[in-house]
Amino acid sequence: MHLRLGLAMALGALGRDGDALAQAARGLRQAEETGSTKYVGWFHLVQGELALGAGQPAAALTELGRGAIRSRMLPTRAQDVARRIGFPTLTWQSAHRLAEAQAAGGCLTDAASAAILAAETIERMAAEAPDARCRETLLAWPRVQAALRDHGAAAPPA
Repeated sequence: MHLRLGLAMALGALGRDGDALAQAARGLRQAEETGSTKYVGWFHLVQGELALGAGQPAAALTELGRGAIRSRMLPTRAQDVARRIGFPTLTWQSAHRLAEAQAAGGCLTDAASAAILAAETIERMAAEAPDARCRETLLAWPRVQAALRDHGAAAPPA
């Protein structure tokens, strides 16, 4: 599963979305069959990122986290798994991408909440880093910087 996840992510980074989606779908099935909750969450994250990149915010919302339906929040997929198992790396990454999907779908208040969750999770991880070098490495990661930047730009509508 770990190899399939890396392959799906690499194919997505190369713009081979169809191949990435196929690997993610196979990996998700395997993770579900073996009860590997962590990988279920990761594969939902990959599928959500691919949907977001394809301009499909509704599909991304389904995969990534919480979609606002009839003004209440319903837990789904990657974000639900991340919170249930207490896995901060998956939590902040899925929350960050969820915020992007919600913003693309016009759910700005929900997007701000997801961006806050991503930033707070990153800040907690940085505070709990075993040493300054680990903390600096985390905070220098471009994905972390993007999540923190997006959190700063996210503001709920007045």
